[in-house]
Amino acid sequence: MSRKRASQPELFMLLTEWISDNVNEGRDLGSIVDAYVSAVGMSSKALVAMVAATRPEPTTDRLIFDMTVELCEMIEARALQTEVTIDEDED
Repeated sequence: MSRKRASQPELFMLLTEWISDNVNEGRDLGSIVDAYVSAVGMSSKALVAMVAATRPEPTTDRLIFDMTVELCEMIEARALQTEVTIDEDED
């Protein structure tokens, strides 16, 4: 069973639509990140690699576009957190 992969601009637009739907349902970006990564079934690092390669001009609502960029950054941050364990010592 093979799945057709979305091109990078298509992926960005799909993310934008998905974010718009989730924001309209009242979800915060953190839960959107977790849900998207789970739904896509790929590592957040792989998702970042696909999304980060394109930054198209905003053709949709500017707020939603900005949230899509923020989502990509949050996914990247989470990928880095899972990749490297940081010891936080409280003094």
